[in-house]
Amino acid sequence: MKNLTILNTASAMAAHATERHGAIARNIAHADTPGYRSQDLRSFAESFREISSSGMRTTRDGHAFGVHRDLDLTLYDITDTPIAPNGNSVSLEHEMVRMAENRHQHELALSVYRSSMNILRTSLGRG
Repeated sequence: MKNLTILNTASAMAAHATERHGAIARNIAHADTPGYRSQDLRSFAESFREISSSGMRTTRDGHAFGVHRDLDLTLYDITDTPIAPNGNSVSLEHEMVRMAENRHQHELALSVYRSSMNILRTSLGRG
């Protein structure tokens, strides 16, 4: 299972979606907090492109899912939403859209992972 790039990619995508879900939940929880700035992660494509351009790295040889260790999960302040008079920049409408996008990303990762595992099982005669 050393070179199963598709599984590494699906695993990294699921890890990114999990972290992004947490950021969105924090934004929603702080929707009325004065001075709170809405935060998000870079897109999965940007974060993953950075890893794959330098070659996928793992924590040790033979470790199949070490790719999310190098995935950029840094939060940044969102600047494209208007700021309320109390200094809060959370827009519940924007957060709902982000949540829907994130749900789709997570479901896609699980679907790719599930399909890959079915192909592996079938190839081994266990499907």
